[in-house]
Amino acid sequence: MALPDAGCYEFLEYGSYIILNEGWNFISVPKLSPDMTSDYLFPTRISQVFEFNNIYLVVNELENGKGYAVKFDQPQFVYVEGEFVSFPIQVSIGWNIIGPFHEDVVISQITSLPPEIITSNFFSFNGIQYVVEDILNPGKGYWVKVSENGMLNFDANSIIEKVGKQVFKIGTK
Repeated sequence: MALPDAGCYEFLEYGSYIILNEGWNFISVPKLSPDMTSDYLFPTRISQVFEFNNIYLVVNELENGKGYAVKFDQPQFVYVEGEFVSFPIQVSIGWNIIGPFHEDVVISQITSLPPEIITSNFFSFNGIQYVVEDILNPGKGYWVKVSENGMLNFDANSIIEKVGKQVFKIGTK
């Protein structure tokens, strides 16, 4: 089954469909679900769910705003029900995997506290290579590096259409 790029496909009043690729995905939970466990949200996964905190750690209880690595054996849609949420995302010095909430977020609209702690582009992973993104899509997880502990704030009014991307293959510059 051929699906569009991973990320949120459609937002309904109470739920959202997330498109997942075969293999490893970096995902996020765009809504506050009544049950935030990995077994409930992603029952068809073929791996444990991992968060990144300087090393990969297995987690069962997922949080909005965080990104996670998880593997699936085939492309699929996953329905996530829940309430809309939006709040600053806590980040730690170094690399972080984060995910937006129920709306696309334009990178240029993201602010931080303390100011100017973002030291990298935002990267998604399409199963083969990392991609520099201009827009964060709900349901996807993104790598970002920060220079110190802090918070990332998303501008809730930054919904736009997706524009061009730069692509980097793993192991290349």
